[in-house]
Amino acid sequence: VGVSIGLTRLFFQLKEANLLTSFQPSLVKCLVIPLSNNELPTAITIANTLRNSNIITDIYYQDKKMAQKIKFADRSCIPYVILIGEDEVKNNTVTLKDMQNGTQHTIPISECLKIIKGER
Repeated sequence: VGVSIGLTRLFFQLKEANLLTSFQPSLVKCLVIPLSNNELPTAITIANTLRNSNIITDIYYQDKKMAQKIKFADRSCIPYVILIGEDEVKNNTVTLKDMQNGTQHTIPISECLKIIKGER
C-alpha cells in the first residue's frame, strides 16, 4: 500500500511562493568515490573523518564507470566529490572536485575539510 501526495510538486510550489527560503536539494555535502575496491578502506576512513567533522558524507560503493559516478553526484546535487585512487592512498591526499565549477585539486585531507566547511 502506498500513498503519494506529490511532495516534489509541493516543495516546488512552496519555493516558488518564497515560503521556503533555504531549500537544499541534497543534505549530502560530499560524496567519496573510491576508484577501485582496493581504495575502499581508505575511502571509508576519509568518509568517517568528514562525518566526525559534521560534514554529511556518503560513499559510492557501486562498481560503475567514473562518468556514471560523477553524474550521480551531479543529479543528486552533491556539491563536492572526493576521488580516492592509488596515488591518493600512496601520498595520503584526496582529489577534491567542486561540482559547481568543475575544478578539482589534489590536496591533503585537512585542507579538504577547510574547503568543504567553507573556511577557505
